Amino acid sequence: MPNKKHTPIRIQCDIRADSYNETDNTIDLVFTTGKKGLRRLWDGTQYYERLEVSEKAIRMERLKLGAPLLDSHMDYSLNSIIGITGNPRIENGQGVVTVRLATRPEVQGIIQDIRAGIIKNVSVGYKKYAYTEVIEPSDGDIPLILS
Repeated sequence: MPNKKHTPIRIQCDIRADSYNETDNTIDLVFTTGKKGLRRLWDGTQYYERLEVSEKAIRMERLKLGAPLLDSHMDYSLNSIIGITGNPRIENGQGVVTVRLATRPEVQGIIQDIRAGIIKNVSVGYKKYAYTEVIEPSDGDIPLILS
């Protein structure tokens, strides 16, 4: 279904506001739950995608090395970097990563909104390197892509 190129995909994931560590200025993000989600290709074709949540299936090297946490996927300015990732792991069937937030004054409002529960989700970009297409009877003609 999707092309085999490394096309970036985006999904919404949860911020664990109660995990904020003021000493380290870190917070945990759930970057995948493996839940099935409806996706759409550029041509309008729909498909469901379910990510496999395992150490075998997720390439965590970039998250371990400090991938940037960007403001709204904006990657054209260093000012858009509001944190970096570290300590990626699988917990209870979910992909979790700890993010160390920037200490610049302009990021403090974002941190306050996270702690107050105003910002609850982030959009995560990822690349698919392998997938399996299957048809589930309950989904009719919409294929399911297992990535």
